[in-house]
Amino acid sequence: MTSVTRRRMLGVPLALSTLSLAACGGGGDDDDSNGGGTANVRLLNVMVDVPSADVAVDTTAWFSGVAVDTVSAYDDKPTNTVTLLLRAAGSTTTLLGSSQGFGGGLSYTLIAWGRSTAPQMWKLEENSNTSEITDGKGRVRVFGATQDVGLLDVYLTGATADLASSTPVFTGTGGGAGTGYAAVTAGTYRLRVTTSGNPDDVRLDVASVTVAATRYATLVLTAGVGGTLINAYLLEQQGALTALRNTNARVRVAAGVANQTTVGVTWGGNTVYSTALVSPVVSPYVLVPAGTRTLGLSINGAAASSQNATLAAGGDYTVLVTGTAAASQMAVLSEDNRVPSTQALTRIRLVHGAASQGPLTLTVDDAVIASDVAPASSSALASVVSNSSARVEVTAATSSNPLFLRTDANLQVRGVYTVFALDGPTAGATGLLRKDR
Repeated sequence: MTSVTRRRMLGVPLALSTLSLAACGGGGDDDDSNGGGTANVRLLNVMVDVPSADVAVDTTAWFSGVAVDTVSAYDDKPTNTVTLLLRAAGSTTTLLGSSQGFGGGLSYTLIAWGRSTAPQMWKLEENSNTSEITDGKGRVRVFGATQDVGLLDVYLTGATADLASSTPVFTGTGGGAGTGYAAVTAGTYRLRVTTSGNPDDVRLDVASVTVAATRYATLVLTAGVGGTLINAYLLEQQGALTALRNTNARVRVAAGVANQTTVGVTWGGNTVYSTALVSPVVSPYVLVPAGTRTLGLSINGAAASSQNATLAAGGDYTVLVTGTAAASQMAVLSEDNRVPSTQALTRIRLVHGAASQGPLTLTVDDAVIASDVAPASSSALASVVSNSSARVEVTAATSSNPLFLRTDANLQVRGVYTVFALDGPTAGATGLLRKDR
């Protein structure tokens, strides 16, 4: 049975907002900048959209060109208080700034995480005493380096273990926070990360992860490009980094082919959904291997068309099928399913899958959220105030009647929603509201 040993806090966040220069609180003796000597410091870059990062102090470079998914070598740094400036490699634009000190003779990893529009950094202390670890055990902790995905549970199990009957090692992690250490028997495990409290919603599945004996390690969790799936990094204290990136993407099918036509989609020759999808319909998301493969379409059980498509690892996608049975077409829509960072907000978009209609407009509580949305396309996600009885409406300029109207839509706090306009019914286009997060 895995036991959890609660120790000191994992680290200290260096800043909470872009260009925040406020000094952060200390983390015990490790943060004593008056200890003399130098500190051993390195930089880990796990930012979603900054492929290479620099950190400077005033005009002096501390770390240069640290690629995403990599950690720099340690370097001796002064123990006096300094202002750290995070930038994209080669840029003079500061993404984030923070004042921080380091303890003499101690070791730290700076973790740059988040997105360029909401960058964050965490100072990870790496000075725990390995003599405190029981023989045959390792100690693991988690840092949730993402605000995008909500809270997560982390499982370390045998290869064939059923999560429904397994106990997570960590529960409710994420949101830029760290855990204490868990004592774990040394060995090789299957790592799975799920939505907190829902073992069926697997966000990351890694077949083999090794917990080393008498070693401390930090499991860093970050969001994939779609804001739902998870990447992970196992960082040994003062040791090596192992990147555990997601190799899957999530895909759903939105079928809007006229006259209740049935639709089937394959990915790389494997069925994503059978021909039981009767328009208008939006399927649930399923996991598929990421990469470039052939996307195939069948209409009423017969092969109709195919095209090459690329699905990025960690991405979310909708395959939108529109038109008529005799003239159908597919569009692959990349989706941003990050939850809102503000507690009172929710996010919503419009997907136009009704070839029988011209450009459409989405309004929420009579405010225009998206306008002139063309067929076979999606509007960007927009943030609105959550409302348990919101008025959600989709209209076309060519008609005085709404294509879709809900006067009691429950747009929940920190939710993500899509309104789909789809052909399918014999009477014309209709709308479907779906909660994505």
